Amino acid sequence: MEQDANEAAYRLLAERLKANLVETSINEELMEILRHLYTESEAMVGSKFAIAPMKLEQIVSSTGFAEDELKRTLQSMIHKGLVLNLPLPDGAIYMLSPMIMFKKEKAGSVVAFWSFPLVG
Repeated sequence: MEQDANEAAYRLLAERLKANLVETSINEELMEILRHLYTESEAMVGSKFAIAPMKLEQIVSSTGFAEDELKRTLQSMIHKGLVLNLPLPDGAIYMLSPMIMFKKEKAGSVVAFWSFPLVG
């Protein structure tokens, strides 16, 4: 039962990321990439992002996370390059980093290349 709940966070994140991508299917390959890049908490937070940038208060409201816990999670995601934070005079706004997918035909099969911006 707990494993199903864990997978739900990643499935919700995949659905959210799919909103930005054209012709993307949610498959095991994508799910494996998401499990590798995101912790379960990060996946849950990422799944709650709107398409437009959000203020911290909006993310707190949509996730139900306590502000301190959310700040730690966002900092981890920012460090990994999964979230962009843009400072503004009235406070920062946050958005999911865009995910880029390249497809290449090779010997009759499709090989997919996924790219996430990583901050080094």
